[in-house]
Amino acid sequence: MSPNRLSGQAWLKAVFERGDFIVAYYLRDPEDKDYRPQLPGGDPFGSGDGGAWANERGAASPEKPSPTETSRSLTHRILNTSNSQHPVTVDVAALISRKIKEVRVPEADAAPLVAALLDSKELLNLKDCYLPRHLVLFYDPYGRVKAGLEICFQCESLRVAPAFREGAAVTGDLLAVANLFDKLGLPIGKGISSLREYEKMKKSAAEKE
Repeated sequence: MSPNRLSGQAWLKAVFERGDFIVAYYLRDPEDKDYRPQLPGGDPFGSGDGGAWANERGAASPEKPSPTETSRSLTHRILNTSNSQHPVTVDVAALISRKIKEVRVPEADAAPLVAALLDSKELLNLKDCYLPRHLVLFYDPYGRVKAGLEICFQCESLRVAPAFREGAAVTGDLLAVANLFDKLGLPIGKGISSLREYEKMKKSAAEKE
């Protein structure tokens, strides 16, 4: 094992302790704003009317935006690692707005999940895109995010925070991860109707190599 790379077991030991919990999310694309959760009166993450909460309490609601105004811009990247003092931060508004489904990940599945992404020697078929629709967050008992895994099956890319190695991840067993998500009831991805279809896609891609 490279001195600049943590094993899956070492990474998990550093970020997951007794009492912590793990949640996996399936996300809609940021541009699918028409499908975001809405409050009566407007988009809770937009620049318009805050909705029923303000009206019920007699607060002055801002004027509704004109048709040319757009709501809060959301990105594909919810997991951020730019601050050295807080190596893992999450765009909570974007997470709430983009979330389609969430499931608790059993503790017994944590090690296989992390090993599939961090220990696999299977090369990823990296594409010139990054549209992650799956996010796994590791929380402490108080709900603070300690670590995260961001996965894009379509682009065969992933991000790990805190980082487990120098540079971008170029290996990972995404089929094993897809099997776990399917077991937990999460969709595999946009344009992929089932786990079986994803297995066929992986097999076809391997045969072309």
